[in-house]
Amino acid sequence: MNNNNTESPSQSLIVNNNKGNHAKFDENLEFVSLIVHDLQGPIASMKTLTKFLISGKYNPENDMHAALVRSSKNALERTEAIIQDLLDSANQGNFAIRLNLELYDLREILKDSVDALGGSAFDYGVSLNLDIPKNPAMAKIDRYYLVRAVDNLIFNALKHSSRGKSVFIKVERNNSEYVVSITDQGSGLDEVDKETIFDKYNQVSLRKYGKYRGIGLGLYFCKLAISAMDGRIWAESNNEAGAVFKIALRAEGKI
Repeated sequence: MNNNNTESPSQSLIVNNNKGNHAKFDENLEFVSLIVHDLQGPIASMKTLTKFLISGKYNPENDMHAALVRSSKNALERTEAIIQDLLDSANQGNFAIRLNLELYDLREILKDSVDALGGSAFDYGVSLNLDIPKNPAMAKIDRYYLVRAVDNLIFNALKHSSRGKSVFIKVERNNSEYVVSITDQGSGLDEVDKETIFDKYNQVSLRKYGKYRGIGLGLYFCKLAISAMDGRIWAESNNEAGAVFKIALRAEGKI
């Protein structure tokens, strides 16, 4: 993706700056790590289709198999956009979150993410359930970065859900905001986890269940991207039966 527009300081989180060369290297490496991390979800979806093709079980007339092809195509486009972002940043010598804010229907963003991660959901044996309103849910966002954030949250929910469980994706109006929620039926979160889960390189220990919600860079990136769009992101417990991640964005248009 090519984001070559000029933004005000509030619209850009600059990673490269005038610190020493060592600090620049560390910050550039961090930005590259964030980008590479986000390739996991799309690649996982493409691997699922590849497995079917190799096994000889693929049937183009099967609706589920056809859905996997669409998911793989969408995932490939995601991968191309992420790689292009990395190349553009390298060519410019300026690793940053550069926003291109435009009005988008959040329903379409969620539909695309569910479609792109359909292959991953199939591989994990988890169903994706999308709940969107009848009317458009318009917000001024950077589509590329919001898609990456939503993909991150859904893929994270898939990884921490047992086979046969569901992940619920929803957007609804709440006064002057639209709230996007991704709910899993995994191990849940402790109160301390909710406060630290978006910290860089944080890995939340779920001592109660003897599991780890392996979080290092994905949620940290989500926090950076959503904050850059003047939005809010936070985590809640799902009645001790999972976790809920929510994104609030300013709504455009009348209720």
